[in-house]
Amino acid sequence: MLALLLGRVLLRMPPSAEPLLGPKHQRTMPTRGSDGASIQGTRGQLTTGANEARRVGRALVESIVNDGADTDLAAFQRALSARAEVDAGCAEWTEAAIAEQLGVEVLAQDQAIATVSRVLALPMARLAFDRCRPQAVFAFVGSTGCGKTELGRALRHITLRSQLRTVIRLDMTEYADETARHRLTGSNPGYVGFEDTSTLLTSQIRTHPDAVLILDEFEKAHSNVHALFLQVFDRGALTDGHGRIARFDKSIIVLTSNVGAATAARPPVGFRTGGPNGDDRRATFLEEFARLVPAEFIGRLDEVVVFADLDDDALRSIVEHHLNRWFEQVRPDGWALSATSAVADLVVSQTDRRYGARRVLRLIEQLVIRGLVGRSPGGFDADVIDGVVVWHEVA
Repeated sequence: MLALLLGRVLLRMPPSAEPLLGPKHQRTMPTRGSDGASIQGTRGQLTTGANEARRVGRALVESIVNDGADTDLAAFQRALSARAEVDAGCAEWTEAAIAEQLGVEVLAQDQAIATVSRVLALPMARLAFDRCRPQAVFAFVGSTGCGKTELGRALRHITLRSQLRTVIRLDMTEYADETARHRLTGSNPGYVGFEDTSTLLTSQIRTHPDAVLILDEFEKAHSNVHALFLQVFDRGALTDGHGRIARFDKSIIVLTSNVGAATAARPPVGFRTGGPNGDDRRATFLEEFARLVPAEFIGRLDEVVVFADLDDDALRSIVEHHLNRWFEQVRPDGWALSATSAVADLVVSQTDRRYGARRVLRLIEQLVIRGLVGRSPGGFDADVIDGVVVWHEVA
């Protein structure tokens, strides 16, 4: 508490504060110090120290506001080091760097990644016009299994700190009734659940202010929940039942939706421009999303990102990516594994296009990994013989 009071006092000191000694005492002070240093130089050092103390006081108060009641010196030092870390990381996240990082996690969605990277480059450089709003608010729309939620999770790597962002995912189908808003901000005083705030969205954001918030199938939530998030997208804040404010100005928010997938999948009547992932398909998703989501939301979104459907080449690259990742994962256990391109082709041929890449991992387990059950670790190469994956031991 003493540090807090000191910070508040220092914040009120004007930059050109005069010495606290009266005129009488100032006239009797010597003009030179015993070591020959001028009193004017000493006053300059005192002024510099006061300015530094004011800066420290401001940082302390800011850390207290952000972190609640944690006012000890360790928390204050963490706040200063975190600020320095943020300043150092601003120059690293260029648009190209963001796209490169996201491309490692999500495959075959180059256009979506380029759009997200372009929007995020501004707040990551701390050049956003309105710093009260979330760093970015996206709507990811497209067919099921095309990578919308996966790209949302990949955003945890785009951070100005050394640790990854926390990912908070809410299935909005669970918020379809009119009382669901209380699960986000808490019950009103006097109602059951008023004291329990640990699981509320506001509590999670206050604990992890730089989180990635994924709102899956947002259009299925109740209109009361839509209205609640409207103020989050607009002013970046949400107040819980206890009057405490959770700020989203460091958060990234992602809405996902499958609306328009059924319409886009219908065979075209006449000519369709731009192929299966062309302009007509994009327009279909945008129209369907705008029809189901309140109009006032559209103006508060930074971008509506339409994801492409996955063709055979995209699915093959995804299968190969997961196979290579699994090979590296089991290598420390003594397995030295490899596979021919025919293995990936077999998995792609068994993939149901209606589910996109959602069932790829399950097919890899069923068609590829299961053949190693009962064998001891060693070197093996996988190939396809008569439509079945066969593992050959490699000397």
